[in-house]
Amino acid sequence: MRQRLVNARSVGIRHIASYYTEASDKSILALLQVQIMPLPPVQAGSTVLESSYEAYSEVEPQYVEGSNVSVVNMPNVGKGLEVITREYLQSSTREISQVEILTARFVFPLTDMVISLNFMTPNMDEAVPLIQLFELIASSLDVTENRERKE
Repeated sequence: MRQRLVNARSVGIRHIASYYTEASDKSILALLQVQIMPLPPVQAGSTVLESSYEAYSEVEPQYVEGSNVSVVNMPNVGKGLEVITREYLQSSTREISQVEILTARFVFPLTDMVISLNFMTPNMDEAVPLIQLFELIASSLDVTENRERKE
């Protein structure tokens, strides 16, 4: 477990929170990660936001279907991406299982870093209300650092 925490920190994960509740007919499980990453490489004439949009639009082998990527503008953070994906859970050795999860990522490029809020849940039957909950949590993010200026 300690090694997993060290590995998580090495890729920028700074906070992990989980939520579990028993409903009358099923359990609800959600996980939140806050990740702080360095700025990715950007091609000439492009912005971090544009490059990130292209990267998150690529289809990965573990995806059930392609990602739904959209540009969002959060009042206390600025422009970012909302990336909704249905994918299969992967083991630490990158083996793909048959357990389907919903991920919602909110990615905000700032002046010298990228902040990503990553939400995950296996409760596919509750996808719509959970995405709405994830969007509300992401909208509460407040960053006072200078934001990326180049549009």
